[in-house]
Formats: sequence, structure tokens, C-alpha cells
Amino acid sequence: MADEKLARALRASVRRDVLHLLTKKEKASVHEIADDVGITESSASKHLKLLYDLGFVDFEDKLP
Repeated sequence: MADEKLARALRASVRRDVLHLLTKKEKASVHEIADDVGITESSASKHLKLLYDLGFVDFEDKLP
């Protein structure tokens, strides 16, 4: 099961780029990730959601 999750997370090169970025920068906004990886915020959100669902990333809610 863990191998399947890893394979799914790494299947898309953009997700590999996002994970690589987050190994260097522990905290980043969706906007920062999109900018650094060169994708739209919408695309970054979708990739981050998948990585979150697979247990590879977590998030902080900044809303009051």
C-alpha cells in the first residue's frame, strides 16, 4: 500500500517538483509553490490536495 501511494505521488513530474521544493522550504503558500514550480495556483492546489490525501503534505489554516 505504501509503495502504491509513493508511486501515485511521484507519477507526475510537477508533484515531484512540489515535493522537492517543500524539502527545501518547509512552509510555503499555494501562491509561492505555484510561482516556484511554474504552474497556476489552481493546478498547485489540485496537486497539493492529492499529496495531502496521500499523506505526503500537511497544511496550516491561516484564516482567523
